[in-house]
Amino acid sequence: METAGESLLTDEQWGNEVLLPHRPFATNQLEHGQYRMSRDQALMMRYIQHSPHALLGSIVIDCDHPDAAMRAFEKPSDHPTPSWVAQSPSGRAHLGWWLGDHRVCRTDSARLVVPHRVV
Repeated sequence: METAGESLLTDEQWGNEVLLPHRPFATNQLEHGQYRMSRDQALMMRYIQHSPHALLGSIVIDCDHPDAAMRAFEKPSDHPTPSWVAQSPSGRAHLGWWLGDHRVCRTDSARLVVPHRVV
């Protein structure tokens, strides 16, 4: 919900400002390993880390059907509409969803419970 003076982040802003790590792992050839590099360098690579280690902000699914993009947007479907689709010439695709305000913490801090204070 927008409030005065605030605006919601676009998918591009989520990707660039929140979910893309400052120094993501990236590579052009997985068999040679992945290495941390600057965002600018990583964005030029074929494979790139899409969420920081401690915070899962997006889900990416590999869909190996020749009509993957069509399947992603079929209605009725058993999943929400993807935020983005990256399709190869063969028709296969990666489907992605930004989690927005529902990001998932993947560290031990996620297990901390703040006790309620009795007044």
